[in-house]
Amino acid sequence: RQHQHGAWPWRYEAEQIYALTNDGYRHALAITNLSDRPMPAGLGLHPYFPRARARLALEIDGVWENGATLIPSRWRALVGAPDWLGRTPLD
Repeated sequence: RQHQHGAWPWRYEAEQIYALTNDGYRHALAITNLSDRPMPAGLGLHPYFPRARARLALEIDGVWENGATLIPSRWRALVGAPDWLGRTPLD
């Protein structure tokens, strides 16, 4: 949905997609700047798992690196999948 700016001076569109697949669950986030100048923005998930010993796996092919202004500014492809979660239960 498009956001009509008020206190935030940029127009943007934000999208969140949930999908159950044969292999599990897919959750995608997207934000599109619709204004005529650069817009600082970031997306992230803050999940809550009500079940004990829940496990989370990530399949990613790259990361956005922050520049000097701490705004994501450079995409870096990853070779192999880092184990950022440590394969530990999330309770």
